[in-house]
Amino acid sequence: MRLPVVARQFEEIEVEEADIISLTQGLIGFPTLRKYVILKYDEAMPFQWFQCLEDPYLAFVIINPLIFRPDYRVKISREEVAGLEINDPASVTVHTIVTIPPDPGMITANLQAPILINNENRLGKQVILLEQEYTTQHLILEELQRNTRLRLPKKAEIITFCPTPNPSSCLPPTFSPVREP
Repeated sequence: MRLPVVARQFEEIEVEEADIISLTQGLIGFPTLRKYVILKYDEAMPFQWFQCLEDPYLAFVIINPLIFRPDYRVKISREEVAGLEINDPASVTVHTIVTIPPDPGMITANLQAPILINNENRLGKQVILLEQEYTTQHLILEELQRNTRLRLPKKAEIITFCPTPNPSSCLPPTFSPVREP
């Protein structure tokens, strides 16, 4: 079923009901807004819109962090994402919110608080990573330059479930890669 949605950036559009993402908790700073859809504005660009369906004036630019940071990993406890009902970690995609200032060379991504989406049931959640490796303002162009020299194993995994909420106690990953095209 197609639903009409008024989105400020796109005027009125229609979205498939199956494309609606329900956040188990709202995004940080927006706890009551939980229905979103991912919109692609320009197929040639890696950026997408995370459009709120409950407020047409609320949309975030997002990006798959593997595009600019192929060694990016999310270490979380199963309890932290229990509400996403993840049966297969390969069905989870990860997105990060982007900040676009006037200087395009200073575009940043929030790697410390990614949005996880279970594509099997369209449930999502923004999680806060506790390890010190990531910040809320990673320079995307700088990461791209750094990672052009990075070689990764073929079976890199982006999500690692930890036995406790403490990421330092993570066990080795036991599942296959999670990568978007």
